[in-house]
Amino acid sequence: MRIKRTLSLAALSLALTASFSTAAVFADAPTNAPKSHDVSPNLESRPFDEVFYYPVGWGIQKVITNHKTEDGYVGTIIMVSYEIKDGIVAVRYQGTVYK
Repeated sequence: MRIKRTLSLAALSLALTASFSTAAVFADAPTNAPKSHDVSPNLESRPFDEVFYYPVGWGIQKVITNHKTEDGYVGTIIMVSYEIKDGIVAVRYQGTVYK
């Protein structure tokens, strides 16, 4: 009885050791995460601050992604404030846009 217990504990120990060492091998595998040198250093950026006007009752987005400016910049802008007056909603958006 004691021999069976010793053999089963040894087999379990060996199995656990093998599973941990296999996990360690996979943990060292390279990832496809972008490196800092993959990002173009030539991107131009500028702050964006503008007010858009909507009629009352329209759905107003809190965040606008891929907003394109007239001069070719693109970026994500966020609603920072709004004001309702005479049936018009004035919404101020701010963010950074890139070219």
